[in-house]
Amino acid sequence: MKKSALISIIGIIIFAAVAGNYYLNQKKPTMAEQPGTPLIPEQKQLPMPSSLSYVPQDTFAFAGGLELYSVDDLVTMLKSQQSNMSDLTYEKLQKEILNDEDTPVGFKMPMFTLFELSSSVEKDPKALVTRLGLSDKVDSAIYTVGMLPVFRLKIENTDNFNAFIQDIEKKNNILGVEKSFEKVSYRSYTFDIPGTKKPSEISFIIAVHDNYAIFSIETPFEREHYLSLVLGIDKPKKALSDSSLLSNISTQYKLHPAYLAFFNHVVLTKAVTNSSQNDFGKMLNEFIDQDGEHFQNKGFANIRTPACQKELVDMAKNWPRTVMGYTKISLDTTPLQMDSRVLFESNNKDMLEQLRSLRGFIPVVLNDAPSRALLSLALGLNVDALLPFIKKITADITATPYSCEPLKKMQLAISENPQSPAIAMASMMLSGVKGLSISLLDIDFTANDTGEKPEIKSLDALITLSTNDPSGLLDKALAMAPAPYDTLQVAADGQAIDFPIPMQLPSELQTKIAIKGQHIVIYIGGDGEKAANQLSTEALSENGLFAFNIGYEKYSRILKKAMNILEDMDEEKAEIFQSMDSFNADMNFLIDVNQYGLVIDTQLTIH
Repeated sequence: MKKSALISIIGIIIFAAVAGNYYLNQKKPTMAEQPGTPLIPEQKQLPMPSSLSYVPQDTFAFAGGLELYSVDDLVTMLKSQQSNMSDLTYEKLQKEILNDEDTPVGFKMPMFTLFELSSSVEKDPKALVTRLGLSDKVDSAIYTVGMLPVFRLKIENTDNFNAFIQDIEKKNNILGVEKSFEKVSYRSYTFDIPGTKKPSEISFIIAVHDNYAIFSIETPFEREHYLSLVLGIDKPKKALSDSSLLSNISTQYKLHPAYLAFFNHVVLTKAVTNSSQNDFGKMLNEFIDQDGEHFQNKGFANIRTPACQKELVDMAKNWPRTVMGYTKISLDTTPLQMDSRVLFESNNKDMLEQLRSLRGFIPVVLNDAPSRALLSLALGLNVDALLPFIKKITADITATPYSCEPLKKMQLAISENPQSPAIAMASMMLSGVKGLSISLLDIDFTANDTGEKPEIKSLDALITLSTNDPSGLLDKALAMAPAPYDTLQVAADGQAIDFPIPMQLPSELQTKIAIKGQHIVIYIGGDGEKAANQLSTEALSENGLFAFNIGYEKYSRILKKAMNILEDMDEEKAEIFQSMDSFNADMNFLIDVNQYGLVIDTQLTIH
């Protein structure tokens, strides 16, 4: 197996592990609340996880926390995050992997471990806790030693955990190799394709040491040094437990201390540019030396010049980390509510101010329970700030005296492609616009199996355009519109009139257009009218850049009916959609900018 391919393997494993651990454990502030002021429950300070003493401070990726949390909370989270993948799908995937003789056991073992965990979560989460040998408090961490991803999990019953691993091997006919290092035994699963004549000595490993289960990768590069750190025989000279980093992240961003994660962009950039001999960089250099031609062909050497080393690292320091965490978790209420946040940290205050100038209006009504949509999209954009933003950012980028060749090429490309006059014209025509939203609140229709077009029985929808001068903007738009729209007269007092659309609907369903406060609204149906009327008193405010909401119960119900699922689909697909139907949840996404960086908030409510 080529060592360059291992970089892809490691990247996938790091991303899957960190994202999985993060998503596994998730109410966020409403859109009316200002970003950067999320809520977390008041808790007593719990002991710091001892796993942090094994995590190097220069880890590229991390997922863990400053506090232990209850295994009962873990069980609740596992139940709430049950997969929509059916048992038939699991069986199909397992058979495909088992029947592929060229699949290395280094891939098979982690895949089948994930299959076993997912299947057990569906059937009996509490039994899974026993099988894994977990204690009452969960102590876990995902991190990197150099480029090597490590998942460390505190276990109380090592015999149960070893039996769990052996059961996976036996059920899937996987042969692991028993190895030992410094009197620590571990199971090794090679990444080499069966029958390889020149083994790479790169393996997926599972170990138990000092009551920790450890999942990682073993490579021949400085094997003794890195294997000792991975297994925990030696600890890093500078550990995360000795740093205030996690405490600062939790306090500054108001994130729950038990669930924190980050990617360190500076560590990665230093390694890629070879500007610092950190452990990540040392390993990366080894892989480059082994497969140098591949990296030269990819232009890798172009960013390892002294100029690029300095300028790219300086850029990374302006956007040092991607931070993830939970602003609030409510696991003992009905419905369950879990809020998560992803923050792209920035030290570039000027850039943040420019981005914040673009923030527009997103209707709060779209996130209210009575008006919750099947599906809604909202763009918050201050159109008046768009052209100045583009000019300012373009000027800043092209004026910076870069010496790094790829950055100079980027500057040249930008300077040769100035802003289109169309942007300026559009900005003038849409002056005063603050936001646009489209919401499908609900729909019902008659489905048939004759191939005829379904007939809509009911429809509730809403389109909004928020602006400082709705009457003026609408008059200009209608004056340029074709018949019959050019004769429409929409009063500014909120009175709705019929708005013809090229769509066949029942006679009792009539699309309306009105001006509600500072919002031009087009709506249909009783729920659409209620939501539109609520906007009458909703003043324009700068509360976000983009929002996306989905009601899974409504979505799965409509999708099943649209596809006439039980008659036209095979057993596997029918089972998947039946499991989706039981997932009664609402999920809302909000992209915004605050004083710390670019923010993605997710609100998950499970009924």
